[in-house]
Amino acid sequence: MAAKALSDSSGEYLPIPVSCIRDPPKWRDDRRCEKVPLVKSVPFVKSDSFVPANSYSTFPTLLGTAESKDEEESSSCELSDEWLKRHFSARKFPRSTRHEPQLSEPEFTPMPQPWGFKEWVAFIRTWFRIAVMATICCLDVVLLSMIAEKKYRLHLTSVPPNETEQEVPLELLGSKASENYQTLKVIFSGPFLPEVYRNLSQYSLNSSLVVRMMPWDDPIADVIELVTKDISIGLLPYKYLVGTENSIVTHTFEQGHLLHACLKMRCERFIRLSSNLNGPLPVGLALLAYRTTADENLLFAGLILLGLYILISFEIIHRTLATMIVATTGVCVLAYIDERPSMSQLATWMDVETLSLLFGMMVVVSVLSETGLFDWFAVRAYKLAKGAAWSVVTILLATVAITSAFLDNVTTILLMTPITIRLCEVMELEPIPVLLLMIMYSNIGGTATAIGDPPNVLIVSDKKMQEGGIYFGNFTLHMLIGVLFVTVGVHFFVRYYLFKELNKVKRTEAEEAEDDLEREIWMWQRAESSFSPYSRQELFVRKMLDKKVRRLKRRLTKRKKPATAHNVQEPADAKFQMNLRKLEEKYKIRDWVLLVKCLIVLTVMMVGFFAQAVEGLQISLGWVAVLGALTLLAVTDGLDVEAVLARVEWTTLLFFGSLFIIMETLKRLGLLDYIGLQIETVILAVSPQYRLLAAVSLVIWTSAFASSFIDNIPFTAMMIGIITRLASSSGLNLPLEPLVWALSFGACLGGNGTLIGASANVVCAGVAGQHGYKISFLRFMRTGMPIMILSVFLAHAYLIICHFVFVWH
Repeated sequence: MAAKALSDSSGEYLPIPVSCIRDPPKWRDDRRCEKVPLVKSVPFVKSDSFVPANSYSTFPTLLGTAESKDEEESSSCELSDEWLKRHFSARKFPRSTRHEPQLSEPEFTPMPQPWGFKEWVAFIRTWFRIAVMATICCLDVVLLSMIAEKKYRLHLTSVPPNETEQEVPLELLGSKASENYQTLKVIFSGPFLPEVYRNLSQYSLNSSLVVRMMPWDDPIADVIELVTKDISIGLLPYKYLVGTENSIVTHTFEQGHLLHACLKMRCERFIRLSSNLNGPLPVGLALLAYRTTADENLLFAGLILLGLYILISFEIIHRTLATMIVATTGVCVLAYIDERPSMSQLATWMDVETLSLLFGMMVVVSVLSETGLFDWFAVRAYKLAKGAAWSVVTILLATVAITSAFLDNVTTILLMTPITIRLCEVMELEPIPVLLLMIMYSNIGGTATAIGDPPNVLIVSDKKMQEGGIYFGNFTLHMLIGVLFVTVGVHFFVRYYLFKELNKVKRTEAEEAEDDLEREIWMWQRAESSFSPYSRQELFVRKMLDKKVRRLKRRLTKRKKPATAHNVQEPADAKFQMNLRKLEEKYKIRDWVLLVKCLIVLTVMMVGFFAQAVEGLQISLGWVAVLGALTLLAVTDGLDVEAVLARVEWTTLLFFGSLFIIMETLKRLGLLDYIGLQIETVILAVSPQYRLLAAVSLVIWTSAFASSFIDNIPFTAMMIGIITRLASSSGLNLPLEPLVWALSFGACLGGNGTLIGASANVVCAGVAGQHGYKISFLRFMRTGMPIMILSVFLAHAYLIICHFVFVWH
């Protein structure tokens, strides 16, 4: 049997073997917008249609089978259109009255519709947001343009040894006008220890503000002397002071309550200095005066923190942009109170150690993803659990919790987030709830040991804590038992209440297809925005990607229509075997040589992480991560370095840098000191028989909620001084250990409360965003806040049982 076609040179039909005829190209019908073949059941090609310039044997083979997807059909349609433009020529015959297919899809211009209530609300909301953000930015520009950086001149002096007091008049520091100011800020420059290690030394510089008042008209009257509370700054032993670099320490003294009295009496102000070193101590002093009071500074701090959470909670703008704007506003507030920092000071406020760790691990994970290890691991876990969702989730959460107890939380999250996402996609689970649980268990597991979380490291390394009997062994033993108790309670809550039905996290095939298509659209849009319209080639690629996005959006609209067909449910075992076979064929190790290199470098990095506890080694977590990333990039020849660096979450790094500036701003405005002072005041107001219970309860819950909304590292450093001062007070007679456990539980578990409560939370949200899964602030808080409250409640109950029933301390 043979087919016939019209020859291009004559009007005769020539026989062509059927074997030479391949699948015809697809056409798009204007009336129904459905793809129909050029030759469907008509044996001949009409003379008024397009005629091929050569035989049908030149038709390309298409993938337009019944099992192909819409994307393959549309791509094959594009190829056919391009092929037809090259090989078909239009006959100039009279146009037939019947409908003919067209080569390109017509562009339809939608008719403008009148705006309704929702459209007007969205319009007003958008422009109101733009107006508010523009106003804030304009005010920041005005303040930073009008107020210069605060400059001061140091007055050099020498503090006598062995507690000998020395008084420096404020007039000597060039501060005659400071008599009428509300607040005095003294700047000390000397060989001081860093803030984290100041409690480790038994040597210190003590300072206080002394005000002597006497009547104007009675020179022989008694002199009234007012002395503020001493502040203590940690020092190295005297023999190590030579060659030590100077650091800056500031302290604020309030004199607003003395202004009225100084108008009636003659006042003299001094800075009193003393040191317990066995030699003289060189110190530089400077004085800054402010018109604002401490209460006004606290108001500014509260507004900054409130503005940050409003922008992030309601997703008014991107969270990275929100933190950058709030950080800039915080700097402007400091400028308003005459304390504008310089750019070099802002750089010192950022925790370079944490940023280096994040950058190094992001590079390592990016290179490791090229090998296909994460996909392979997910398929192995799926096979091991035989498709049982909660078995896999339980094993995953246990692995994360145990790893976080001995490894940094950020490192654990960076390694486990890609595996968790791929595992959820394989098992048809919603990834975001599982990722949220992984974050919670990581923060809970990091509480178990002295090296699992930064607050624990600060507590164990404190000198006064060590003198009080807190060391690595008893700390880990006490915290580990409590964490096991908390973990069991949280897991029962998660399994039988929060996600009681598996359908809450199980996705249907239709939902999975829609979610995958939405993420694909988001990634194509992200790829389109990465090309700049500067060159003709890039503009052409952007147009092609835009067409792709519009086509996928039409497919998504069709998929969201209710389906009329009924799916036949396959047996669970048969479906598992079929899925496993497909997954094993699809997800394999793609590059064994690169995988071996990555595993070797990663193993050396893990050894370096664990070696932080070894005394004498002068390498930090940040250096280990950066050196490991550089080594891995050096040994992987042929790897596109620009592509690897493009996959680094730069928005997350900018978020952390801005957040560090915000926390330092709040600290300089006095918010952390105010919280600590209020805790101490409430504990002192309780009767002695209930004072320990009140202290433990107040410390654990205040630490938990404070760590949910501000960084727990500076808060823990501030609380260590308060706890040691309470425990050393002879009038209170409070044991140190219950207060330490309460601080550790509250600071570590409180990170589960909000998205910015812990570093691991932000890192996981950033990595999930790269895979197309967006974790919003409110979504995190809906899951994290109940788990945080439950875990702190269980830890509180554990402390009550240990120290009020069995009196463990």
